Amino acid sequence: MTVTMPDAVERGGVEILRALARGIIDLGSQNRLSSFTLPYPASAQRALDQVVFTCLAQEHTPPQGIPELVFWCRARALSAWPLALPPDLIGPEIFLVDDRVCLPTQTCAEWASDGPSGVMEQQAQALLRDVMAGCSSRESYQACRDFLISRPVLTRQDVTAVLASPRDGMAWNRVKHLYSDVPDAYILDGRFAVCPTCQSLAIPPAGGGPWCESEACPRSSPIEPTYEAVTSQVLRNPLRVFVGLPGRTEQTVRRELTAVGVDVQILPDDIHRYRLTWPSGETWTMQVHDRVQPAMLATKVNESATSAGDGRTFVVVPKRVMIHRPNYRSVFERLTPPHTGIELVTDDELVRLARSPNDHNARRRDDHA
Repeated sequence: MTVTMPDAVERGGVEILRALARGIIDLGSQNRLSSFTLPYPASAQRALDQVVFTCLAQEHTPPQGIPELVFWCRARALSAWPLALPPDLIGPEIFLVDDRVCLPTQTCAEWASDGPSGVMEQQAQALLRDVMAGCSSRESYQACRDFLISRPVLTRQDVTAVLASPRDGMAWNRVKHLYSDVPDAYILDGRFAVCPTCQSLAIPPAGGGPWCESEACPRSSPIEPTYEAVTSQVLRNPLRVFVGLPGRTEQTVRRELTAVGVDVQILPDDIHRYRLTWPSGETWTMQVHDRVQPAMLATKVNESATSAGDGRTFVVVPKRVMIHRPNYRSVFERLTPPHTGIELVTDDELVRLARSPNDHNARRRDDHA
């Protein structure tokens, strides 16, 4: 396996795209990107300056201000931008802004989180670390985390029911500051909708299937805005994307692994990492992600595995993500050195492996042959 690293020109393109994604996220933090107002966030202005400079250096006509820059993000796939980027990071259908709803895509959130100056996933990490610091035990923290995953939306009636349960009420008191009003962009005539697949915020645009904060959800199931916005609260955006989306897969995998005797313990240093102890005593690490861009996931996992010395690591993604992007596995594996011990699996693949310990051991012997 050959792992190719981006050259200096491509690294420059990556930095510009990271800055652009952060600017778009800041612009669209509350309203749709078709209706943002002055003053523009400094991050958006910096991104515009970098894109303009690059266009002029390559004799391309640059965008004439923030509104046109946003239009580029809506109308131009990343492969059509005048940026030198590694081919695994771009494609004909990869956009930073969804044109139908004028909101940042999941790809945009992943780019905004990429690199040392990333923001969204890092914000989610910081918020959960604060929760962990206030918990008396790992089990208490896990209960708080599960509360957030299971309840991305809370109505007034939900809060009443939560307070009637001692366990849920304790978790609510520790995490209620992580909820806020429903963003204006999702409210239609006082109501809003959630996706039936990922339970994150969704919009039923005119024409075509529904849109939600996950790019990989099926778009065939109709949705209706049934929640009253004025009596509801939603999980903050970074937590919805980087905890809520992978969280449902995480809960399913934890439940199935525990049922076959695997001890699953969350690790305190990362919001995605668990230690798996098999009945044989063998210990591996599991990370659960719900990301649509496999190249950026490979980079993130490679760095974390190298720094932590995990040895063998399962990287779990939902099966629907693999279906959404058929070359997901090949891109990830091409960018993952074999010596890292990292293995990409879907949720159902890991469950099947756990249920078949003989196959698990045979596979391990083959890998070390």
